[in-house]
Amino acid sequence: MKYGKNLSLSLSIVFSLVGLAAIFFTAILLPFYVEWKCTNTLSMFTGELPTLGEKIFVYIDGYLLLILALIADGVLLALLRLTRNGEIFTPKAVSFLKIIARLTVLVGVLFALLTPWFKMACVVGFVIIFVGLVVKVVKNVIEEATAIKAENDFTI
Repeated sequence: MKYGKNLSLSLSIVFSLVGLAAIFFTAILLPFYVEWKCTNTLSMFTGELPTLGEKIFVYIDGYLLLILALIADGVLLALLRLTRNGEIFTPKAVSFLKIIARLTVLVGVLFALLTPWFKMACVVGFVIIFVGLVVKVVKNVIEEATAIKAENDFTI
């Protein structure tokens, strides 16, 4: 049983590190993708190719998404480190989950703002917001379990 837990935790760390690499790779490729997409997509606002202001908005939103994803991935790695050390029912772990939940919802909102230029951004944004809400529920469960654990520690 211990082997499965360690394997799962190790895989989670590997996927988080792959996520970090993907964020950096996307940051490099973002300008090329935005230019290509904006020259091949009509704006929902005007029915024409996006204006310079719209392109700048897409750039700012895209890089904000990447910055928030980078922060969330870093916090996730810190949470995985706590988990590896057996410190999951601690206030620190709860605060990490709280940060991840908030960042996830914010990323979903920023993603949804890209809908006029990227049609699936609305769907992806709402899925990301839903995941953020699930993380919020998990945070509440862990927070309650942490309180129960602290109360039990004082009882013994």
